[in-house]
Amino acid sequence: HDALPISAAFVDGPAADALSTRIQETLVRRETESPWTLGTTSLALARELAFDELLLVRLLASDAEDGRVAARAGYYATPAHRARLSDEQRAFFERVVPADPAQPLVPAPLDDVLAELRRTKIAGLGQAFDTLLATGALVKVGADVYRGTQVDEIRSRLELAIGRDGPITMAHFHDTIGTT
Repeated sequence: HDALPISAAFVDGPAADALSTRIQETLVRRETESPWTLGTTSLALARELAFDELLLVRLLASDAEDGRVAARAGYYATPAHRARLSDEQRAFFERVVPADPAQPLVPAPLDDVLAELRRTKIAGLGQAFDTLLATGALVKVGADVYRGTQVDEIRSRLELAIGRDGPITMAHFHDTIGTT
């Protein structure tokens, strides 16, 4: 990769356009290879493009403002990119963070989820977990992992209880969400 004539004071138009093209190509390739990620960090892009990260962040901010790049939760992606788990990843998380109809609001212990992540050899599983946490599909609360839908249901039940009864005690809280 040839060095581009870009200084800390300004970004040369043609050089910036050339770098934006390289960024787009890199993002598309990474999204194709790892569709379960939210995108790519500025550090990973800087390393892959052999470019100064601080200057790259300036260009990424400009590209994001112009709609050429999406910036979400510290990741950069093409605007159309939506993280998609593989069937194997989806099945893993359904098994490890199950939705139990008998106990719909009981979380999975975080230590158990992490142990399964380390034990299971599914491509991109750690990145998929990070994506699910960043998007709120999974929510870490203390030493537990909830599905986002569980958190939504807990919030809804608590809002109804508080609206109906006013401030609630811890015992009422536990009764409202059905946990010990």
